[in-house]
Amino acid sequence: MKKSIALFDFDGTISTIDSVTYFYKFLYKCNLHYFINNYILCSLHILLYRIRLISYLPLKEYRLDVHTSRFNDVELKMLATEFYSKYFSGILNPKALERIQWHKNQGHDVWVISASYDFLLNDWSAENGIKLIANRTVKKKYKRYIDGKDVNFEGKLEYLKLHVNLDVYSEVYAYGDSEGDNALLSVAHFKYYKPFRN
Repeated sequence: MKKSIALFDFDGTISTIDSVTYFYKFLYKCNLHYFINNYILCSLHILLYRIRLISYLPLKEYRLDVHTSRFNDVELKMLATEFYSKYFSGILNPKALERIQWHKNQGHDVWVISASYDFLLNDWSAENGIKLIANRTVKKKYKRYIDGKDVNFEGKLEYLKLHVNLDVYSEVYAYGDSEGDNALLSVAHFKYYKPFRN
């Protein structure tokens, strides 16, 4: 009997927009406050990234710190749950959800491997019976960091192999939408790039 697994990226593949950016905007009552924090406070990191003196990861971590370090873990979890209940369904691509359900109906194992954060995706993945690998965060003193390597590019495949023995699967499906998903797509028998775009 064939054993199959389906591997999905989240942002831009299952979601129609970037979940992290949408959550950061949700954290502010005023668009101006978001703009100041996301663009003014992060302006140096944005400039260094644009002129290629730093990779995207330092900018990503700095934004994480700027937007979330004022909350402790319990508060952040409560905000993520509120965001999930109010807004999350509106960012999901129906075509992607149909494909996930197809895999589940076939008895395939379904995993999401995402560079987003676990506090954003935990509720959705648990509610839908989907296994999740996403960035974990840790707060040390007054700063919040990504805990470990970023779940992106080769990191997606490294984390996947820590959790899953791909050798037991005769069929591997993978779905992604960016360069960050190439390593994941490389191990699939059936690979789909930007499959749910109109």
